[in-house]
Amino acid sequence: MAEYIAEEPRSRGWSIYDLDEYCDLLVAHCDDKCILDGVDLLASYKPRIPQISGRKLAAILRKYESARAQELRERHRGALDE
Repeated sequence: MAEYIAEEPRSRGWSIYDLDEYCDLLVAHCDDKCILDGVDLLASYKPRIPQISGRKLAAILRKYESARAQELRERHRGALDE
């Protein structure tokens, strides 16, 4: 979904609510690995899709204490602060 939006963010019929809903569905229905992979992917797209909420992604990561979650917090520090 993020790749689709990033291709032509101004001409696609989407809103930031679509990404918020995606995050909510991801957290509600996926295992930890899938959730962390999704957060990693979305954080990597933040420079191309600035409407992605870094705060929402940071809140998701705060729920996890794993080494992978810590790695993602460090890697995407700038994107998660916004």
